[in-house]
Amino acid sequence: MYFPTIIKRAFTTIGLVLLFVSSKAQSRDTLFYSFRDNGLYETLVSSLDSADFIRIIPPFRLADDLVEVKEIYKNGKLKLTGTGLTSTANLKWGTINLNGYCIRYFQNGKRRSITNYNNGQKQGLEYYYYPDGSPHQIVSYKLIPSTMLTMATLQSFFTKDGKEICTGGEGMAYEYDENFRILRQGHVHIGLMNGEWHGYITGTDSAKYTMVYKNNTYVSGTGYDTLGKAHPFTEISQYAVPVEGRFKFVERFRKLVKQNYKQAGVGKMLDSSMISFTIREDGSLSDLEPLNAISADVLTTMKEVLAKCPKWKPATFYGIPLRATVGLSLHIQDETRGRYWVRTNDGAQILYYKGVPLDLLGNTTTKAVRWDF
Repeated sequence: MYFPTIIKRAFTTIGLVLLFVSSKAQSRDTLFYSFRDNGLYETLVSSLDSADFIRIIPPFRLADDLVEVKEIYKNGKLKLTGTGLTSTANLKWGTINLNGYCIRYFQNGKRRSITNYNNGQKQGLEYYYYPDGSPHQIVSYKLIPSTMLTMATLQSFFTKDGKEICTGGEGMAYEYDENFRILRQGHVHIGLMNGEWHGYITGTDSAKYTMVYKNNTYVSGTGYDTLGKAHPFTEISQYAVPVEGRFKFVERFRKLVKQNYKQAGVGKMLDSSMISFTIREDGSLSDLEPLNAISADVLTTMKEVLAKCPKWKPATFYGIPLRATVGLSLHIQDETRGRYWVRTNDGAQILYYKGVPLDLLGNTTTKAVRWDF
């Protein structure tokens, strides 16, 4: 589900990419584009087999003000129909500003939304529908001339059974996933998220959270684990971090390994070593494993050193502590970025909730997700 943000960029374009096409705003042929849609953005693909839909632009002349824009699902049903300003078309990069009413459809052929554009800017009321064609929500867009941004506010919201729970920007609303399952629900005042919003963490058995908003701005939150214990939070997601900082941790770890393994060349060996270990929910460290070739005796020393290291600040999601597996290089290098020297150190984390990998959008995955930190 789309829930309006308080301020959003007031310039919307449809991206059209076509190879070997002139950039002049004139087309003598119907143009076809194959796109994949991942829900967040659209990507041009080279074959229809890997596409989700086809975008079609018919011929137009320089003298034409508008040109029809259509998108077709692979099942042959209409995805979008609207018009774009020919004066804004760039056929080399394939961009054009929508102008006038644009209607989008679900794959089942039912209407999804009706939007009015003015030179690429959403304007006036936008109407959303459920996959069965019933009303979903109405959003109002008003331009702020001084900033060229629009204020988006929720005017009406309907449940799937047709009950209007928000009227005139006052009431309640739901936020859905792509399959229209409720992710969270909360209060709406003056068309914006205000007060408490309650949700469940996707992929968990019963973990949930409450977030407090003021005019769409997040103020505070509390997560609740499966035992009902409250975990206040300010950041929705946080990686596990050593209290002393990552570089200090690596430096300390290297120093202790050298002190406990008094053999020539150990420093050079550490420069090429990569290890993984676990940061448990209480911040304790364990389960050190090599990620490249490390001799057995050095590995034993590393495990002994890790057991003596201070606890980390554990990873959290909606304030709930998570177990994390960290992959970490023991080499710290200095490099230049522009005029500055920076210290770099390669590392990644995999977060788990009750042993199940968890991405930072709250969805479980079938394989571990790596996050740079």
